[in-house]
Amino acid sequence: MINNLEKIKQLLTFETSDDFYLIEILQRKKENPNINKNARLIKHYYINSIEHLESNIDEIINLCKFFNARAGIRLNKRSYRKCAFENLRKLSEIIYNGDFSHAKNQFNKSAGSTISDSANKTWIVDIDNEDLINLSSIKEDILNISKDVIIAELPSKSGLHLITKPFDRSKFKHTIEIHKDNPINLYII
Repeated sequence: MINNLEKIKQLLTFETSDDFYLIEILQRKKENPNINKNARLIKHYYINSIEHLESNIDEIINLCKFFNARAGIRLNKRSYRKCAFENLRKLSEIIYNGDFSHAKNQFNKSAGSTISDSANKTWIVDIDNEDLINLSSIKEDILNISKDVIIAELPSKSGLHLITKPFDRSKFKHTIEIHKDNPINLYII
């Protein structure tokens, strides 16, 4: 079980009522071979404050346990305004194309793909267990590219996630996955 709540709370900033963070509870085929897709969305949460996150954490954990799922939070802040405009744009395309069945999920998709202009963008350097022996070398490589770029270290089920500010990937010597806007593990059974 991994619960990164306390570490993640330190990474969240809420400057205006337009700010929110997106939490996704996903049931993955890897842990649930009976589902038909690679992953199935159980529920989204739009988190407006630390208090809002704390008031929902018990429900999030219970849903993860019930569905054998995991909760991830996207650390790149979202904007309700920007998501609403993206939602409107996409909805008009859906309506124009006569594909009405996809309209019901469109705001969630817009929230998943739209980052706030005020966001301090973060990346995830995904270090698997077999690469942990090179952790100091990986961190040194990143810091040689850009000082003070590593924000946090969070455990994952199969290793470690370094949360970083964006850096020049062309200078990164290691062959490790870097995700620009993926959910980071909030809670895993």
